[in-house]
Amino acid sequence: MVDRQVLMDAVEGSIFTLPDIPGVITVLEIPGIAAMHGPIPSPELNTAGMARLTSETVDGTIAQVQHVFRELNKVCGWWVTPNSRPEDLAEHLEQAGYGPVEYGAGMVLTDLDRPIATNPRIRVERSSPAELAAAAPMVTRSYGLPAEAGDSLVQFMTGVSEHADVGLYLGYVGDSREPVAWSVSLYLPGVPIVVLQGAGTLPEQRGQGMYSTMVARRLKDARDRGMEAAVIQANRNTSAPIAEKLGFREILPLTLYAWDPADGS
Repeated sequence: MVDRQVLMDAVEGSIFTLPDIPGVITVLEIPGIAAMHGPIPSPELNTAGMARLTSETVDGTIAQVQHVFRELNKVCGWWVTPNSRPEDLAEHLEQAGYGPVEYGAGMVLTDLDRPIATNPRIRVERSSPAELAAAAPMVTRSYGLPAEAGDSLVQFMTGVSEHADVGLYLGYVGDSREPVAWSVSLYLPGVPIVVLQGAGTLPEQRGQGMYSTMVARRLKDARDRGMEAAVIQANRNTSAPIAEKLGFREILPLTLYAWDPADGS
């Protein structure tokens, strides 16, 4: 069985296990935190986290991060969990102009054999980077990003697939060859854990079991690879209630704070 602390670290820090990838991910070397930025205009991916700071270093580190993203002219995020240090990190972030924008649940499933109901009309297939790139308009619309962000989003995911151990998936309804959903699995190095890293379904196709069917396929593939646990960073308002019904349990609350340099703070 995977140790609880290992699971918590996987939930909190999975995105920060990605390497520096030219044109896709730039890892920022700032002591006491993990941080990165990329081409997608999202605080989830232009972000900091894993803070292990002190009351003496926290404000200076926040200012250093803000300086970087001010130069980049990008909104930046900061993930806060009960493991973040100092314990009053959220107060320091708010004093620096950050505000909460997303409340999440770090969730884990340790029984990968658990039966999950699927929709037999839905097909979930492994995707190549080229197939995912061809589906860029769908991916962008399902994720709620502006159309002009589509190329950057697909560039990010395909770039990651070439440098990290990931599985790309597309979902279809019936015999159609037009995908209506996508998802990504990330296999962490050195531990038997798969991260259900991202997923999206076109708005008009939601409520038909696509999310559950996607999860079931990714868990099967992970089980076949010898994984012992799956973790997910779930939005409390959308995916978390579904994940709970599928057997995932919360192990760590997550709050995403964001700061926009355009606000002038």
